[in-house]
Amino acid sequence: MKKTNSSELLFSPEQILEKHFSVVLKGYSPIEVDDFLDKIIEDYRTFYSLITEYEKELFILKDKLNKSLIEHKKLSEENEILAHNQEKIESEKFDNLNLIKRVSRLEKLISKNSNLFDDEEDN
Repeated sequence: MKKTNSSELLFSPEQILEKHFSVVLKGYSPIEVDDFLDKIIEDYRTFYSLITEYEKELFILKDKLNKSLIEHKKLSEENEILAHNQEKIESEKFDNLNLIKRVSRLEKLISKNSNLFDDEEDN
C-alpha cells in the first residue's frame, strides 16, 4: 500500500474505492461493505479537502509571521536609533542649559562691572 504525499494516511479515497475483496461463503454482505466504504471515502475526501485548506492557511500565516518578524526587527532598530538620538538631545539640552547659565552669570558680572564703571565716572 502506498502512502499519500501530504499526510500519514495509508489509503487515498481512490484506493479505497478501487479495493476489491475476495468473495467467500458466509462472509460479510458486499452491499454493507460497499456502503460503509463509500462513507469512509467521503470522510477521506473531506479530510483531504480540510488538509489542503489548512496547508494553504498555514502557508499564509507563516508568510504573515515572517513579514511581522521582519517588521519587528526593523522597528526595533528604528527604536534603538530614536533612543540614541533622544539621549543625544537630552545631553545637548543639558549642555545648552549649562551654556545659558554661564552666559547669564557672565551677563550679571558684566552688569555689575558696568555699574561700577558708571559709579566711578559719576564721581
